[in-house]
Amino acid sequence: MLCKMEVSFLVLSVLFVFPATADDDVILAVLGSTVVLDCKIPQTDTLIWDRPDGTVLAIKGAVHQTVNASRFILRNASALQSLSIHDLFLSDDGQYRGYDLADAGRKQNFTVNIFVRPTLFTVDGPDTVIDEGSVQTLTCTADGGKPPPLVQWHLLGKPNGRSNIKLVSPDPVFLLY
Repeated sequence: MLCKMEVSFLVLSVLFVFPATADDDVILAVLGSTVVLDCKIPQTDTLIWDRPDGTVLAIKGAVHQTVNASRFILRNASALQSLSIHDLFLSDDGQYRGYDLADAGRKQNFTVNIFVRPTLFTVDGPDTVIDEGSVQTLTCTADGGKPPPLVQWHLLGKPNGRSNIKLVSPDPVFLLY
């Protein structure tokens, strides 16, 4: 006897684990998008924006001359300042700091986490009617991505809940029998 199985897939369950301290404002962003870091420190002539590697992004109310001024834009709103980063690169991922050079205790930390979609996504398996009782294997491959994608299989719109379907862990392989 032949039986036709309809299988639908969902690959979007992702576990997020990023280093950040309790003092950091965490900003989630997608590669190529824009983030705005709003510093709550009152604006002064000694306010500096930098990265942990020592790169100075802005000082004295202006973007530093070594920084791409078309991507990094400083905005002054009333007494506060914000730093916008446009067209995010993966290298923009990480920590940022705004602080008052005259008062080291006045600082604000930011952690920017940039998400990247997988570059390649494929599902391999039979593309014909499956014989009832036979064992078939479907394999999902997702290359790249940040964080790495976590594959979750769904059958007819429901999570893997049928007893005759096995998920072979940790590989993204789905057995139908």
